[in-house]
Amino acid sequence: VSPWEKFLNGDDNSMSIDAKLGMDLFMGKARCNVCHMGWTFSDNSSYDLGLKTNDKGQGRLTKGEGWDDFKFKNPPLLDIVHRAPYMHDGSLADLQAVIEFYNRGGDVDRKYKSADVRPLNLSPLEKHQILSFLRAISAPLPSVEPPVLPE
Repeated sequence: VSPWEKFLNGDDNSMSIDAKLGMDLFMGKARCNVCHMGWTFSDNSSYDLGLKTNDKGQGRLTKGEGWDDFKFKNPPLLDIVHRAPYMHDGSLADLQAVIEFYNRGGDVDRKYKSADVRPLNLSPLEKHQILSFLRAISAPLPSVEPPVLPE
């Protein structure tokens, strides 16, 4: 169970102050919740985020007007700390790199790039707080003991 889930169930002490402030940023200034919403933190849509890539994503399938080029499915963020590296191609090694990517508004402007991906102007403290929140929505991995095999 993640600190976030404990918080939702009434445990106000389950999340750090930084994680709570990060939650406010996630829902407010950083606008993460525009696309990352619901219990899994995803709207299950696809977006062009302005990532430097030659992979046309969904555009390889539609071969149309280009409106689907460079669009990739929005992943759920629940338990995100356990799924590095990030982006469809693994080009961002850690969550700090992901936060920096969004903070600068992506890397490439294209005709159909999502209008929601634009510079955020987050301070170093705000970026740390968002990272704290992302850690809080991730449950610890269960401990698994290897079975004892018969000889």
